[in-house]
Amino acid sequence: MLGGWAALAEGPTERLAKVLANLGERCDGCGEAPLTGVGALRSGLVLVCDPLTSAGQNMLSNMLVRVVSVEPGDVWTANPRPCGLCASGLAQQVLSIRPNVVLAMGNDAARMVGLEERGAWGKWAGVATITAWHPAEIEAGPAPRKRAAFDVLTEVARRR
Repeated sequence: MLGGWAALAEGPTERLAKVLANLGERCDGCGEAPLTGVGALRSGLVLVCDPLTSAGQNMLSNMLVRVVSVEPGDVWTANPRPCGLCASGLAQQVLSIRPNVVLAMGNDAARMVGLEERGAWGKWAGVATITAWHPAEIEAGPAPRKRAAFDVLTEVARRR
């Protein structure tokens, strides 16, 4: 009985540590170190984003603060890889964290979560997930894309 209570008392940090311990030192699919996220778990938001330039990172930080009302350091963030086993390991991590929403930005991130249509809601790793344009695509795109990206981030802010 005590074991059941202990499992209920575990927080996302403890659950994530167990998953990371089970991933091993190398991915069986690509041979790289396991794909893991970084950042705090306080915001209820997981961001899966294709790699960013420093300008893209600044733009994303501004969007998170101004639209989603969350500090970038409070968002658990991961960069996707094409390896299916890496994606599976990342999904296990997300399951252990139990965020309120996953935001996938960029083509690789959208493919990994299985939602390639931007602005579309779905489920990934048991969590409400939405895709958005990568900051580089937003910056280079037409004004309607910028408005659509703002609308997606507003939805994220509501659900988080």
